[in-house]
Amino acid sequence: KEIEEDFIRIKNAALENELRETNALYQENSKRFHEFKNHLAIMSDMLEKNKYNELDNYIRNISITKTQVREFNTGNEIIDLVFNAKARQLYDYNIKFVPTIDINENINIYSADLCSILSNMLDNAIEAARFINNAFINMRIKKKGNMLFILCENSCDIESGTSELKSRKGKSHGWGLKILYDIANKYDGTMQIEIKDEIFINRILLIEKIEKY
Repeated sequence: KEIEEDFIRIKNAALENELRETNALYQENSKRFHEFKNHLAIMSDMLEKNKYNELDNYIRNISITKTQVREFNTGNEIIDLVFNAKARQLYDYNIKFVPTIDINENINIYSADLCSILSNMLDNAIEAARFINNAFINMRIKKKGNMLFILCENSCDIESGTSELKSRKGKSHGWGLKILYDIANKYDGTMQIEIKDEIFINRILLIEKIEKY
């Protein structure tokens, strides 16, 4: 039990660090957007004065896309924080990420638990997909009544019907699944995993608590 608690603390600390990096990325992108507006003004002036050679040199010597990655705005703060914390990895590994969010009201799940579920699901999915060509991750989050459904599908190199889940990170993949199981049980829910046609499918159902989180 102590080992599990230590692992959860480590995962939470890692997530906090990722969220800090996400905030730094927001600030950097805001700065770059301001710089970009200045670049546009200068380039527009060069274009009006027919200074095409200078314009060409100017464009070649500025970098406005170096650190740009996709930013997510789903309308839910926790979901956005997790997605944006993982955006750099998704970009670096060239993984196509398609989220579908169907939530019209507040989610009555502890923010830390929702954060842990989404981050662990994405960690596992990224780990499985990052070495595969044309890799993808699809995530669907839907709320119906007091039930929250979360589905994550990702490319993997595990054949259908295989019961053993292998990971290049060794036991950490199993710990991630254990954390997901524990949180699902905490909310009187279920977690199911399935491998079909080299697609890893992870389904979680949570029953919201009455308390507001």
